[in-house]
Amino acid sequence: MKRFFVLCIAVSIVVGYGCQQEFHPNGEYDERLVVYSILRMDTDTQFVRVYSTYNPNDNNPITHTVDTEVIDAIVTISDGSVTYQFHDTLVARTDTATPYGKNVHVYVAYQFRPSARKQYTLTVQSPSKGSLTATAEVFVPGSISFQGDVYKMLSSPKEQTQDTAIVLTLRLGANAPAYLARFMVRYRQLIGTAWVTKTIEVPYFVKQGTSWNDYSALYPQIVPRGYNATGVVEGEETVSFSKEAYVTTLRYLRYSIGQSRLEYSGAYFILNQVDQAVYSYYALANQASDRISIRLDQIDYSNIEGGYGLFGVITHSESPFIVLPSDIELP
Repeated sequence: MKRFFVLCIAVSIVVGYGCQQEFHPNGEYDERLVVYSILRMDTDTQFVRVYSTYNPNDNNPITHTVDTEVIDAIVTISDGSVTYQFHDTLVARTDTATPYGKNVHVYVAYQFRPSARKQYTLTVQSPSKGSLTATAEVFVPGSISFQGDVYKMLSSPKEQTQDTAIVLTLRLGANAPAYLARFMVRYRQLIGTAWVTKTIEVPYFVKQGTSWNDYSALYPQIVPRGYNATGVVEGEETVSFSKEAYVTTLRYLRYSIGQSRLEYSGAYFILNQVDQAVYSYYALANQASDRISIRLDQIDYSNIEGGYGLFGVITHSESPFIVLPSDIELP
């Protein structure tokens, strides 16, 4: 009994001492560089954003409002024969209400358009934060073709036809793991005394409500290779946009702008292919949880050696531009 009494006292002392120790669930903090860059083939201006991590023990992630931008880095991207040197600059934020300020510090390189079948290596060296590298390979852009009389459907949607959708056939480049198909309408809007050219994206499906501006729209998402496979040729996919979605978009433009201040110019389709890094990042950010998920964590993805972030590629292909009448009669 005496031994049991002594044991209880010893356990009480240990427990009481442990309760006085501060608990840090995050573990030991290790500062790393964080880099974001996606090479795009539709522009000759490329960007790299460089940050460092911050210690969560000293900062509340919910109230943290200071970007840990790294401004002393040397940033280069090389294809093995040519090295592109980036320089730092400020870019205005589109969201001016953010607590992080009105500008974003970025590294930029001009006259740099990635080429197909080349591998690019990103190198970031910071005297204060360390260095990292990452690689990305650019694959061959895909192509777009139409099924049926697309011009007639787009220029005369009021005419009754058997077609209820605009159907595209996509041919993906070799090794492209995922893609995104988009439908764009170009128009001119009279603002003051000047005609301004603008573009609007057409959803692939709409659920119509009770008025011209009462509808729910579904827009295309990035999908893996084979998701819409035709089964005829490897890498061939079929994507469709409902005729009602197209008509609803034109109707929205007409009533929101005014028929006298609106002129249609044309339509075209875009095929973006993304590499595995971009698709993995996108899938984890957008598809890891669903409406009934009980997960509370946020999954991270990184392909950066020696740090965190993303370095990837998006290719860009466009269909032939379809010239439309300046005024289109709608059903």
